[in-house]
Amino acid sequence: MKAYVAAILKNHKYDTSPQNPFIELDHDHSKFIYELLNYHPKAKTKLKNLSKILVGTNYMGKRSTKCFFIEKTTSEKEDISYVKACNMAYEIFSAQNSQNLLNAQQKDMAENIMNFIAKLMKLYPLSLSAFPSYLAEIFPHRRLDEMIQRIFFTNILKLSLVYFPLKYI
Repeated sequence: MKAYVAAILKNHKYDTSPQNPFIELDHDHSKFIYELLNYHPKAKTKLKNLSKILVGTNYMGKRSTKCFFIEKTTSEKEDISYVKACNMAYEIFSAQNSQNLLNAQQKDMAENIMNFIAKLMKLYPLSLSAFPSYLAEIFPHRRLDEMIQRIFFTNILKLSLVYFPLKYI
């Protein structure tokens, strides 16, 4: 999503100049960016009294970057980070999807497997020395969906908390 939004910023029809420092987004881009910016952590205050969404240049010392600006009904212009909006949207959607990734039966089965492995680890403490290398072998490949890796890691944390309760850490 970040790459798509960055491509909008780089679109030649939004090239700014000293004579024209702000350019209003066309209808389709404006509609998309508005929906995205609703995920910005400060969306309520930033988007209050929104008149239009502009592309402009933000100057930070000698550096300058193209970014989105919100023009208020008072003609006041304020920059807004699409990266923060993308990050927040990702967090919200990944949290929702993680809840739907496994059905109830699969969650119960995963929990039972974790409990079983924890019991085995307690019964056979010498197995702990081989456990890290085994985990490294079966860890999900980095190209797999991040959610699969998070579930795997969460289960490993559950195992470690069963075997090493917080009072010992």
